Amino acid sequence: MELSHAPGFHDQPIAVRMSHPDPDATIYYTLDGSDPDPANTAGSSYRYKNLYSYRLGDPFGSFLEHRYQTHRYHQPIQVADRSSEPDRYSRINTTVLSGLPRYFPAEIPLSNTKQQVNGWIAGLNKAIARFNGWWTDVTGGASAWVAPVPLFQPPEPRHLLKGTVIRAAAFKNGEALGEATTASYFVMPRSTFQLPVVSLVAPEERLFGYENGILVAGQTHDRFRQETGQQRATGSAPANWMHRGKATEIPAHLQYFSHKLDPTRPSVDQGVGIRVHGGVNRAAPSKALRIYARKEYGKSTLKHAFFGEEQKYKRLLLRNSGNDFYHTFMRDAAIQQIMAGLRFDTQAYQPSVVFVNGEYWGLLNLREYYDKHYLARVHQVDEDHLDIMDLDKADEGDDTHWNELMAFIASHPLEDARHYAHVAGRIDIDNLIDYLIANIFAVNYDWPHNNMRYWRLRADEPTGSAPSTPSASSVHDGRWRWLMFDTDAGFRDFRPDALRRLVTQSGKHETRTHLLFRSLLKNRQFKEAFIVRFSDLLNTSFKTEHVASVIDRVRAGIEGEMPRHIERWTFPESLEVWHQGVDHLQTFASERPPLQRQQLARFFKLQGEYRLTLKVSDTAHGTVRVNSTTIDTGTPGVSGAAYPWSGTYFKQVPLQLEAQAAPCFSFSHWDGDSQMEPRITLQPEADLTLTAVFRRSCTDD
Repeated sequence: MELSHAPGFHDQPIAVRMSHPDPDATIYYTLDGSDPDPANTAGSSYRYKNLYSYRLGDPFGSFLEHRYQTHRYHQPIQVADRSSEPDRYSRINTTVLSGLPRYFPAEIPLSNTKQQVNGWIAGLNKAIARFNGWWTDVTGGASAWVAPVPLFQPPEPRHLLKGTVIRAAAFKNGEALGEATTASYFVMPRSTFQLPVVSLVAPEERLFGYENGILVAGQTHDRFRQETGQQRATGSAPANWMHRGKATEIPAHLQYFSHKLDPTRPSVDQGVGIRVHGGVNRAAPSKALRIYARKEYGKSTLKHAFFGEEQKYKRLLLRNSGNDFYHTFMRDAAIQQIMAGLRFDTQAYQPSVVFVNGEYWGLLNLREYYDKHYLARVHQVDEDHLDIMDLDKADEGDDTHWNELMAFIASHPLEDARHYAHVAGRIDIDNLIDYLIANIFAVNYDWPHNNMRYWRLRADEPTGSAPSTPSASSVHDGRWRWLMFDTDAGFRDFRPDALRRLVTQSGKHETRTHLLFRSLLKNRQFKEAFIVRFSDLLNTSFKTEHVASVIDRVRAGIEGEMPRHIERWTFPESLEVWHQGVDHLQTFASERPPLQRQQLARFFKLQGEYRLTLKVSDTAHGTVRVNSTTIDTGTPGVSGAAYPWSGTYFKQVPLQLEAQAAPCFSFSHWDGDSQMEPRITLQPEADLTLTAVFRRSCTDD
């Protein structure tokens, strides 16, 4: 199948011609996302609902219908900007509420005052009309000389931006000659959007149909309401969107328009499968969607530089920002970017504008998806030999190793160095420490009783001792490691002592993570490493200036699109409310670090702080490592010149420093301390200033 115009953005209306190499082929096409079907030229309908029983006693809504139709191609298809046409999908209920959703494009009535004024004007115009009639009679047909007073007119109803989606296929003797061709056309400047644009094309019935539509409550919710006396339908109530598994996956077509490559043409153009993703937030108006690349849809991977460097992806997420859909739409993205560089995985992020069957859907955040394919791609491990845990259940592999480890921890006090070494040989302690610190600092309310994912390669059993070399601590060592995701409940209230809560948590929210952390804290080596690492991060990644700059950067990335997104979904309530939500993140960035340092000192009974200042003889000659962090211009929280650098540390906690010489230089001595070794351990009781002095160790030739 050949189309005369490439899919993408066009500045002027176009006439799309279609042809096929076989002169005896007949071309059929659709404009509604449905599959071309010669048997459907008269059109078909599917049922949907806009009213559902939310509270006990609410009526069950009546059925509505949308039609979809196949057309036989006879002449070029005229493609123009359809944005002035009435919205279609924004008038379909994708939630369960009492009454119609607030995001429906309501007809906006005139205010009572203007309606009253219109009544006066109408009476005045009647009088003017009588006068003009009398005047024309008197003058014998002369023009009336009193013009009527214009009435106040109601505002035009909202119309979302729209493109045109053509799906076409050739048929001969009742058989399709190959796969359907899909093309998304947008007759508008590409500069309308400063972000990537995603066009998803799928049959409406599979998206919104009452029986099987994955984006609506549908018959699943009605059956639940008929069979239960529950007072109110919670976010986890049965609904079509709550179904899981391959059976819910629907074929679709994805075209991705990069904002950096050729932005007017799709840089990804292929068939995919889509499913609804998430937990209770499946009930949000705009759903998070998983994107699956499979051979059955055409290609087994999505190959593109979605997040900077070109890679092959098996699955991706178009995420609705989870709990934060109603607030900033960027909380998890900002938090994970703040945590980038810590010793655990974070998900890449690219906000994107999404169209569904040519109609503006709003913002969704393109993210990596944690599964065995992700781990194989990022860590080069065998995806068929993984144990992946979701909370305390195995999502891939099995939980035998994890259960045995937790049983060991429950019965062996970790104060004993041998027992701690056994655990450290089965858990990446550095990874776990960073993961715990990140969630504690962020005050992540929806954790650890939720949003916990960790994994290991089923390698040979560890030796029982902690790794001592970089190669031994690789992901191929069979130890457990944690993945950071879904932090939408973080960065809300900066005041809670999340560290104390993690240690003292009991009751229904107590998890194995609480037991694990409490047990590890009994070991002096772990406790010291935890305090030292927390101090390092408070001086770098968690510094207010760094956190604030990340929040500002993420804000700037979506600020231009938020007015349209808010108009579509009415969440947040206004652009002003959105700005207030982002400003609240900035308040957290400002207030949390000093308070966190106080909570850390109080919990561990640390007596006092000191100020460490580090210098180097020449920034081209070398750097200094402080505990776990090398201070240079690439270190988070280091702005401008790296040296002199200062940080706040706790007394009575060992401080490790290492002078790291650049090529052709060697360490000479510390100015400010008598020790001559490049690697030293100190325990300062007062403010300390040290300079690492380097000397040239090779000739210019």
